[in-house]
Amino acid sequence: MHHLRRVAIAVATFIFLVALLTALPRALNPVPPSKEKVEADQRWVNTSPHWLDRQACRWMGLCGLMHLKPDPPVRLRPANEGSCANGVRHSSVSQAIRANVGMQKTNGTRELKKIPSYVLDYAPFVHLYSGEYFWPSDIEDHVKHTMPYVNGKALKQTEHLALLNLNQLDLHPGVATLRSNDDVECRPQWLHSTANIPVPFEGGPGDYDVDVGTSERERLEEDTTWFDVDKEHPIHRISDPTRVLGDKAHIRRPSKRSSVSLSREQRRSAARNLQNKPNEEGYSRAPATLILVDKGSGIVDAFWFFFYSYNLGQTVLGTRYGNHVGDWEHAMIRFESGVPRAMYFSEHEGGQAYAWKAVEKRGNATETQRPVIYSAVGSHAMYAMPGDHPYVLPFQMLKDVTDRGPLWDTSKNFRSYWYDYTANEGEGLEPTQENPNAPVGWFHFKGRWGDKMYGLDDKRQWRLFGQYHYVTGPQGPKFKNLGRRKFLVGIFASVGSVLYGYDLGVIAGVIGSSAYEARFQTSAAQNGAVVSLFTGGAFFGAGFAGFAGDRLGRRLTIMMGALIFILGGGLQTGAQTINYLYAGRALAGVGVGFLTMIIREISHPSIRGRVTSLQQFMLGIGALVAGWTTYGCYKNLKDDSQWRIPLGIQLVPAVVLAALILLFPESPRWLIDHNKADEGLETLARLHSGGDVNDAWVRAEFAQIQESIAEEHEQEAKSYAELFKNKSAFRRLFLACSIQASIQITGVSAVQYFSVPIFAQIGISAENSLKYQAINSVLALVAQFGCMLTIDKFGRRPVFISGNLVNCLTFIVVAVLLALFPPESESGGTAGWGFIIVTWLFNISFSYACGPLSWIIPAEIFDTHTRSKGVSIATMTSFAFNTLIGQVTEIAVNSVGWKYFLLFVIGNLTNAVFFYLVLPETKQLPLEEMNYLFTHAPWIVARVDPSQYTAHLAADVERRAEEIREKAEL
Repeated sequence: MHHLRRVAIAVATFIFLVALLTALPRALNPVPPSKEKVEADQRWVNTSPHWLDRQACRWMGLCGLMHLKPDPPVRLRPANEGSCANGVRHSSVSQAIRANVGMQKTNGTRELKKIPSYVLDYAPFVHLYSGEYFWPSDIEDHVKHTMPYVNGKALKQTEHLALLNLNQLDLHPGVATLRSNDDVECRPQWLHSTANIPVPFEGGPGDYDVDVGTSERERLEEDTTWFDVDKEHPIHRISDPTRVLGDKAHIRRPSKRSSVSLSREQRRSAARNLQNKPNEEGYSRAPATLILVDKGSGIVDAFWFFFYSYNLGQTVLGTRYGNHVGDWEHAMIRFESGVPRAMYFSEHEGGQAYAWKAVEKRGNATETQRPVIYSAVGSHAMYAMPGDHPYVLPFQMLKDVTDRGPLWDTSKNFRSYWYDYTANEGEGLEPTQENPNAPVGWFHFKGRWGDKMYGLDDKRQWRLFGQYHYVTGPQGPKFKNLGRRKFLVGIFASVGSVLYGYDLGVIAGVIGSSAYEARFQTSAAQNGAVVSLFTGGAFFGAGFAGFAGDRLGRRLTIMMGALIFILGGGLQTGAQTINYLYAGRALAGVGVGFLTMIIREISHPSIRGRVTSLQQFMLGIGALVAGWTTYGCYKNLKDDSQWRIPLGIQLVPAVVLAALILLFPESPRWLIDHNKADEGLETLARLHSGGDVNDAWVRAEFAQIQESIAEEHEQEAKSYAELFKNKSAFRRLFLACSIQASIQITGVSAVQYFSVPIFAQIGISAENSLKYQAINSVLALVAQFGCMLTIDKFGRRPVFISGNLVNCLTFIVVAVLLALFPPESESGGTAGWGFIIVTWLFNISFSYACGPLSWIIPAEIFDTHTRSKGVSIATMTSFAFNTLIGQVTEIAVNSVGWKYFLLFVIGNLTNAVFFYLVLPETKQLPLEEMNYLFTHAPWIVARVDPSQYTAHLAADVERRAEEIREKAEL
């Protein structure tokens, strides 16, 4: 009796501990399950036909205890053993898949894109586990051994189902799954894919690692275990990012034991592969899948996907968890201007990214250092190092294991594609020139590549510790967050540009209103001061913004700018004397100068180029609102409200910005740079992955930011004087400042600020002037939007030069019309319409070409060493020339009339000639070529072929590589 009591206590204790461990992950999860997830779990539990089983599952988390048994042996089933598919129940429906041989969309005459050479130069090696039983599979073979199911019912007549038309399954209502034709617990041969074991390397693995020091090299030379899993061994450590490559490389000797953990059958299979491909070391019959995603701003993400027909889960207390049919794993290499910057590994528990310097590589000193990936046994999760990798459960109850097993060279056999994630649903994927006939339909398949999770009524299924014995197969690569857009963040951060554009546009209606004139009785010089004090304040605001941003952070700097702008706007709106207006304009300008710094740091690289052009677009939106507001107030109001309301409206977006900025994330770059790395990572995740800190892009960007900040601190110009000492830096600064100064010489600010007195020169009334300028702002916005859409399709140089020439022609016509039809001639009707149309054409030309490019070119020509200080000087140059034009325009128009516009004729023509001589083409130019161009190209580039500098750079790189090879040989 006493013995039975102890047994009962032991059993009860065991059940309690199991229930506790089962409930622990759910209790520790800070995010409660959604209502849909709870309902789905209840439906799954209800599939059990046994009341006791259902209650044990609901109350204690012990689901399917009656099914609990060890997994069948992981072994190769001989071909003559027959099929065991009779254990699988197929209930079918009459719907059929169409045989669509010609379904794949052709590209017509559009040329397919090539794979950039640098992508293949850094194609990864994969160490498969030495004791692996489920090897890489070809997705085409996998589809042949599965039956498509929709809502638990098999689809008939699927003999024509293939990669080309796999997405046709999505036409059926419900979620499609590819269910194995065989009972997976019978271990059919196609699950193992032993024919795909990589071809062995002749004489052993032949790995080359960077030199890590004499003592460690001596230890490596004594090593005789190829597949050893000792994670403390020095060859298993990730390369130290602080080390510098030595002059020599060492060779790890191959193991004296051949394929220590491979079975005889596996070695025979590998030998057969070697006979078929005698010169293809590392070749596998299963192709990898390479998907290239252009994120803009020179950033290309190379996703390498690897498919396995079966995922074998890990063992806990003698039972396996996480088995599923179909398994997609991947790694991603982030390239910036052709240079690898970071690498992401699809580990369990969200994955991990590393700076490129920290990734283990293979290759000696004369070869490209290619990254190495370690694939875990059974689960095939990708890791950066060999050894044990625990996940999910505490005490290493679940863990992945990797080692230096057979080496798979992914560059020997792969399907390759370019993917535009901004395309419409079902589009965006195109094969590369290297394999133009690669199928694309499979990529858009929304269903699951394996069996749906078995119900609790299936004898193969149970759930303990919150983990299932069998789970649903995964979705394909399209659903791995290959790209994302966060344009709204950029729009919100561009409120400062809206305020700037509004203030630039509103002042024309204010100083042109009759109520303003009656209140202040200003002279031309005073009106010039009202205009120019705003840009003068912005000059100083931009100068202080960098200092404040570094000390206070971007959010507080934006808050400070918004509050200063609100103070200035309030003084303008309530002005009783001209001095109030002066002070308000100056303070508003200082505030706007503070509001120009956050947009690039929080924008996704995929949209960073477009967000830069967004700055000019948001200026246009501000001017548009200002134009129609001043026109409406002028036409319908006669008292001080005629000018106070337009000035007061600018307070609305500033108040909204000040109120919401504290809800806005701090710049992740600033956080990381100020020893707040965890907060920076969380901010990146909130901006780009919905809070998932383990997202592939977030991890890669985090690693890249850390590396970039370290480089910037090492290389950044310590003072502004360095911009004038270095030839390359001074040339870039000169060009950027010239561009910003030239923008004011085009005449855009003169027309924008003083449209009423300028239009009056040809007899157009103030009311009509404001109406035509409001229409002008609409045309400008359309042109700016067109620039955003096409900015990367045309070169910077021809567009900028052509824009200045068109501007020149329009001002020639303006000067002629004003000279022939002065106000006193009273014949300005037809001439007035000609004048209006020409000013519209000028604004379209400027808004499409000169305006946006004046921000884009300076941002892209500076290198890391000079960008921050160089762009700030260029921006201050713009404000300085803007202030000059604002101060003198009305005085000059009243004094010399049409002759003043000859200044802009000469200015635009001079701009075109000057930039024809000195402005090189910079569209999508990699940083290395940009540096080479500004260092070696002559100042006069008019007749210089830009491609020769690419060739010169390549020759210089080859020369240096040859020197390295010679050193290695010595």
